[in-house]
Amino acid sequence: MVVFCYSVAALFDDCGTPLKTSFGVYLKLCALIALNTLSSNSLALNADGIEHIEVKGSRYQHALVTVDNEQVQADQITVLPEVFADWLSSTPGVTFNGQGGQFQSYSIRGFSKSRIKTEVNGVPMLTDRRAGNSVAFLPSEFIETVDIRKGPSASYYGSDAMGGVISTQLSHFDSPYLSAKFQPSNQQQSIIVAHGNELVSGALSYSSGDQSRAENGELLNDAFQSISGMLNTNYQVDDVLLTGSLLISQGDDIGKSSAQFPDDRITVYPFDNHVIANMAIEHERFGQLLFGLHDQHWQSDITRLADRQNITDYQSQTFNLLWQTDFSGLYGFQLPDEHSESFGGKLGIEWVKRNNVNISEQELTLSEALVYQQTLVDGEQGNLALFAHQYGQWQAWHWSFAARVDYIEQHQHLNTKVRVDDTYTSMSFSVNRSFSERLSVHAEAGNSFRFATLSERFFDGETPRGSTQGNANLLPEESIGGQFTINYEADSNIKLDVSSYYYQVEHYIERYNVSEDLLSYRNVDQADIYGFESSLEWHVSENFHHRLSYQYNRGEKSNGNALDDLNPDEINWRIQGYWSDWQLSNQLSYRFDKNAVGPSEIALESVLLWHVNAKWRVNKNWQLGLFFNNLTNELYRASADEDAPWQSERSIAFSVSYQP
Repeated sequence: MVVFCYSVAALFDDCGTPLKTSFGVYLKLCALIALNTLSSNSLALNADGIEHIEVKGSRYQHALVTVDNEQVQADQITVLPEVFADWLSSTPGVTFNGQGGQFQSYSIRGFSKSRIKTEVNGVPMLTDRRAGNSVAFLPSEFIETVDIRKGPSASYYGSDAMGGVISTQLSHFDSPYLSAKFQPSNQQQSIIVAHGNELVSGALSYSSGDQSRAENGELLNDAFQSISGMLNTNYQVDDVLLTGSLLISQGDDIGKSSAQFPDDRITVYPFDNHVIANMAIEHERFGQLLFGLHDQHWQSDITRLADRQNITDYQSQTFNLLWQTDFSGLYGFQLPDEHSESFGGKLGIEWVKRNNVNISEQELTLSEALVYQQTLVDGEQGNLALFAHQYGQWQAWHWSFAARVDYIEQHQHLNTKVRVDDTYTSMSFSVNRSFSERLSVHAEAGNSFRFATLSERFFDGETPRGSTQGNANLLPEESIGGQFTINYEADSNIKLDVSSYYYQVEHYIERYNVSEDLLSYRNVDQADIYGFESSLEWHVSENFHHRLSYQYNRGEKSNGNALDDLNPDEINWRIQGYWSDWQLSNQLSYRFDKNAVGPSEIALESVLLWHVNAKWRVNKNWQLGLFFNNLTNELYRASADEDAPWQSERSIAFSVSYQP
């Protein structure tokens, strides 16, 4: 493991980016941690009272906090997962938004951008990208599961969870592992090598790709190159469980796919660097203490043909500290023994600090003469929250009540020296009842809020979309919503879920065109978002599984005009089968026309998409895979965004993996 970490450090040192020194330091520190961990574990395994235990739990363990949860694992994905958003593509209520490519972002039930909270191993991924956090730097091979949480009760997760939560768990490799993939159409390739045991796991990934083409032959600006390293460790000493992880990723020359390419604007990210670290200490009596870090530094290079070049640098560090503990009884008060197991909950405190948020810009002529250089944002943001969750049972009714109090403050340290702060209390209540072994219903209601991001308030410069000016006077978004879900099981093999929802959002923040060349942000008095989702699962046999789902989503402002980023109506049919040493996945999706579009969107035509993959286990160690994406070879856009490019043409990819 030490050799692995130092090898990765050397690779990063040779990459020649502005962060090469700090990345090398991070990785060499990783090596020292691994050495200490391995030494400690070697001793620990021979000592009394010390044993290894692997625990993978959610930050919020009780399902009644929000019932509309779905976990996605690698073997449930039909498409070749080129970007993180591909993990979410077949989930009802989740769809793509933004411009696409390596930075493809996503929305949940019409909530997008910073209205969705994304976590990696419990560390919040906060950024000032206007399209939202796409977690583009995370190699697909490093992902073990993705948990998707929807519903009004997601407000339990704080300001950025108004629309839901995406929680990603990184993989732990407990044996040697090798995997390689290749897609001839754009020379896309990836390779991962990993090794580990029950205590320590390490992995290294390299991937790259040239520009791909759409069905009509147009070249897409989606070339990229990235290298990532990951280290996990976990062990238990007496009653204390210690876990930790470190992920380092460096991307180079990443194309920003856009409809403006190549005739009007060419955007490239020369580098996109991230470090994610977390450490957790868990004790049955004292609870769990989690510390996390996300360090990010990236640069965008925007060339406006026959005009100018703008280079923007972004860097920040996010620290988070979370303590939580379970309690029994009613808010800690013990109940008679016959009720003790029916009542309990969780309480805790969370602190999130965004530090050294710095965005700077330089403009050059096309002959590379400097026109100006300036700092656009020099800010920070702090968030302190107390939260509690109580669940219980009364006769046949299961209920849950959650509350959270947040204090948020933002600072801009430039000449204006602006400071904005606010306090908000969010609450949710849910009930669940089973009327029979086959039929159950669930209802929940709650309120939530979202603070404007630092960029929405203070940024004033160039972005891949154009000149953008912040609005320091933006009010926080406030929403109140409800949801009703029916679960019906015809028998042990057929299950039907139907959910309907409605949200009313006050002070909704939207981006709008001030003029042809300038964008800004404003509050809309009121926006209504509503819709429903359904999912029918049919296990024909132990080895043959169907899932048919449908989503319907609408949203309007108080003047009746549509909102941006709403999900198009869509039917999705996924089939998975297993025969002997073969696994086959087949996904058909029909997306209906979308004509009610927001101010930054264009209409979408209907499209039928077909993806297939087949995997063959050659023997106990080797597996081969074949992926067919966009078999119908459709010309389509992933979202209604006015700058969304065409998607890639029909493609075939091959994979091979080895694990003893």
